[in-house]
Amino acid sequence: MSKIKTVSFKKIISVCGLDCTQCKIYLASYNPGPVNKLVRTFNIMWDNVKLGDFHCSTCRGEIADCWTKECWIRNCCVNDKKLEFCY
Repeated sequence: MSKIKTVSFKKIISVCGLDCTQCKIYLASYNPGPVNKLVRTFNIMWDNVKLGDFHCSTCRGEIADCWTKECWIRNCCVNDKKLEFCY
């Protein structure tokens, strides 16, 4: 039987208010099928985009596991102001 990962509700609502359960990048860790479309889309903007580039443990997780370290909302809210949410 497979283990089911449980996540607290607070963790899956990002600091900017987005619902992580609706985010294709967050879901890529659980369902890699749609990631191929993301790779094709992002390859238009950047070079050498790979399947492994799409992962996220939510912005409340470890910074190394976040989608991007450059999110200004996360930096302002979590790092600078120590808030739960920006709104």
